[in-house]
Amino acid sequence: MRACFLILLLWTGCDTVDLDKIDNLNNGKVDIIAHGGGGFQSLIQPLPTNSFTSIEQAIDGLNADGMEIDLKVTSDSVVVLYHDNTLEKSTGCAGCPETYDAQSILNCKYKNYYGSGALKDEYIISLQQVIDHFKGRQKLPHIYASPKRPTTCSEQDPTAKEKYAKALVKIIQDNNAYSWISVYDGTPEFLNLVRSMDPNIHLIYNAIEFDESLNAVIVNNYSGLVIGLDDVTKEQVKLAHNNNKKVIIWGMYRRKETIEAIEKNADAIMTDNIQVAQELLGSD
Repeated sequence: MRACFLILLLWTGCDTVDLDKIDNLNNGKVDIIAHGGGGFQSLIQPLPTNSFTSIEQAIDGLNADGMEIDLKVTSDSVVVLYHDNTLEKSTGCAGCPETYDAQSILNCKYKNYYGSGALKDEYIISLQQVIDHFKGRQKLPHIYASPKRPTTCSEQDPTAKEKYAKALVKIIQDNNAYSWISVYDGTPEFLNLVRSMDPNIHLIYNAIEFDESLNAVIVNNYSGLVIGLDDVTKEQVKLAHNNNKKVIIWGMYRRKETIEAIEKNADAIMTDNIQVAQELLGSD
């Protein structure tokens, strides 16, 4: 009973936001971005992070504007969706994703931690599968592609950064996906490596400390930055906007947190609770 009450609290509340007061680079529209392809796993969101069903539910079912996905690159340079350093935590496979070829890793089945009836046979998927599912649509979801490196298996590999950069650049080029896939990372070294391979790819900085990060965004002419809710103020968002740099805020789950992010005038919110964001923003 207590658990049900706590879940209910996440969904209810009388607080709202004044949509007419939103001042951002999207003319007042705040994009709803599904964190981890639909939200990190919980009792409310039992589907595996970065899984196809989770993404399909977020975009097709809940009409999110886009998704943030975590990426690994296999031993044969195929880009796949996965968050953790090793496979044991979330799948029936073991070891590091980088040591698998694509055929092998795409047979790694997710564990059903929360007993979801919607989860039957859910496997690791490739970025190409995601692109193929959406590429024919008039309205394309924006994909924020986050390469998860270095890891236990790649951190000592001097070619790892180049391998990741080449694989990401190639798949964006092969699919002419410049308008709807952005690469975001927390190191200018990696982002600039991607740019050296293709200057037309949109780059977003994964920020921790605002002032230093905004400076990196301006100096390197990135499109904007992703930053945690507690790491940025409304005034700092305004400063980024004054420099024509968009701000994507992450770290929201509850209603109160979502309201706070919206009222900071974010251009997009990366959320684990799409329904609450839609309710507040009047999305459908």
